Amino acid sequence: MMDEITRAGESRQGSRYDLTATLTAREKEVLELITKGRSNKEIADVLFIAEKTVKTHISNILSKLHVTNRAQAICYVMQKTPTKD
Repeated sequence: MMDEITRAGESRQGSRYDLTATLTAREKEVLELITKGRSNKEIADVLFIAEKTVKTHISNILSKLHVTNRAQAICYVMQKTPTKD
């Protein structure tokens, strides 16, 4: 999923749809774990960071993707990620 998030951003560089390209590498890691249904605590444990840091990354992700919650972020990623045929 991480590669697909990255490719989704790269394939739209220069266009108004290029919002995933604005995410940092760490934000992309957090977003990938969000799409897998992980809680903030689980994300913190996997990435060896504080839960407050996870919350900060999620806040940044939501802001950069112009969405208001995790569900919308997941929908955004699913809409922008190329499908495998």
